[in-house]
Amino acid sequence: MRIAAEIGWGQKEGGARRVAIKTLLEMVKINPDHQYLVYSNTNHEVLNKTIIRQIQLSSANYIPQILWDQIIFPHFLVPLANNRFKPDVVHHTNNVVSCWGSTPSVATIHDMTPFIIPESFVRAHAAYQRAYFRFAAKKAAKIITVSENSKRDICRILEVDEKKVVVIPLASDFGESSTLPALPYVDLISRFNIRTPFVLYVGAIHPRKNVPRIIEAFNLLKQDKRIPHQLVIAGSLRWKKDHLFGHSSFNLRDHIVFTGRVSEAELVSLYRNCDAFVWPSLYEGFGLPVLEAMSLGAPVITSNCSSLPEVAGDAAVLVDPYNVMEISNAIWMILDQRNFAEDLRKKGVKRAAEFSWKKTAEKVLNVLESVV
Repeated sequence: MRIAAEIGWGQKEGGARRVAIKTLLEMVKINPDHQYLVYSNTNHEVLNKTIIRQIQLSSANYIPQILWDQIIFPHFLVPLANNRFKPDVVHHTNNVVSCWGSTPSVATIHDMTPFIIPESFVRAHAAYQRAYFRFAAKKAAKIITVSENSKRDICRILEVDEKKVVVIPLASDFGESSTLPALPYVDLISRFNIRTPFVLYVGAIHPRKNVPRIIEAFNLLKQDKRIPHQLVIAGSLRWKKDHLFGHSSFNLRDHIVFTGRVSEAELVSLYRNCDAFVWPSLYEGFGLPVLEAMSLGAPVITSNCSSLPEVAGDAAVLVDPYNVMEISNAIWMILDQRNFAEDLRKKGVKRAAEFSWKKTAEKVLNVLESVV
């Protein structure tokens, strides 16, 4: 059987592409007798020493990037590649299914953000995404999603029969079930000027991630409890920093570290050394950083909405993401109650071990084989 995976057509090395690559690597281990093709706009070094054949569909310099990303790559080049390489099935791993072509397709739709929080996008982009989500749901033979919450949203919003949607959870790269080699120790002081103790947030910085309320909650603790902690924000900055601080009279800039994008080794060191991991996102299809933090023993605070209770189970403190005081109190509870924090750490490691990329890949492979 020949399987093609379309793993991303933008320049951004985001979570969806990372998930697709991890799943592919495990699929090869499970069934090396299949032939595997990858359609992407770039070469991925991690795939070079595998049996996976990379088909690089690059952008011409004179074509605007947005036109290439949104139209030409998914809807023209992928069908042309299908005609040339003749896969039995193509797996579209990030919401889009090609308009043209008759190759059986499976679409992974991670969440319904363009419908539920459209303000996270430029208006025209949100409208375009809603249109191609609807088309993908109609054309794909099967839809894969990452949580029961996302499945409910997909079936309700896109009016899809629930039998068409298969829930396949993700997994952490780290912790007890990790297949990664040992990562080098990172000196956080010399690398980022991070002094312990600190509270951690990991992820892109944009409205859906709720970073301003994390900063407000941290501000309350600095003023009311005089905590000695720094707040470390690790991720790509998609907002200007000044928009994050509101009107606080406290000089928070002296106590907050923005690391920017971090390496795997840096990320592991951050998770392992934080006193609390705070992730009160407004909406998530899965919430992979929650699982990553738990797998490395960080006490986790996350939201009581969307998929996050489903992922965290009883191994995190759940809060109303719109309630700054509730977020602040949850952080304080972990910082102030050592036994409670230690109990969360143990529960988190146990919870994260229930997920693995092998389980994810097995289920994805079953779906792909079922549509041929």
